[in-house]
Amino acid sequence: MAEPSIGETIGRNIRTLRDAGLLTQEEVAEQVRMSPSQYNLLENGKVKRPHPSTLRKIADFFGVAPQDLRSPERILAPKVAAPFSPAPEEGSEEEQLRPKVSLPLDIDAITQEVMRNAKPESPRELREALNEAYAHELQGYSVEELLSLKDDLLQEAGRLGGRKTREELRQQSPEELRAQIAVMENANAVLRVLERIAGPQHA
Repeated sequence: MAEPSIGETIGRNIRTLRDAGLLTQEEVAEQVRMSPSQYNLLENGKVKRPHPSTLRKIADFFGVAPQDLRSPERILAPKVAAPFSPAPEEGSEEEQLRPKVSLPLDIDAITQEVMRNAKPESPRELREALNEAYAHELQGYSVEELLSLKDDLLQEAGRLGGRKTREELRQQSPEELRAQIAVMENANAVLRVLERIAGPQHA
């Protein structure tokens, strides 16, 4: 019997925690700021490499460590639902930096794997290998779900970036920059996959 993938392991562990808390998928999705369809894909192991920020939000909600969700050992569910950690206060620095949309891809991990396994010898080969990897990671999504995800990511990129003066840009913290870059990289990856499977008119 084949070993479960990391996505399947994460989905199994999340489902165990949700069942222990007597919660519905919709209830968890609302609390961790995911669409129900996105959450369903994650819990069913269809998201092969969930983004760390997504796992962190879910782990925080259930009161476990993110690495517990990746553990191949069957997670020990609490006897009662873990208390939900309240969201950061609206307008606070932490709240402003936290993406309000779930990021479907861990771009850094995908790029490292492509560089290690495909060993591209030119920028074009790297781009093609990354596009193939993105499509593989997102194959559980329908065109409609990808279009909705694209719109959410672009809206979030605008919220995080906004209109900033040159001085404000210079004063951005590394955390702000990383949050913006992660959202833009995910939006770009989703756009590439949409172009591959649905044509440029859908991207």
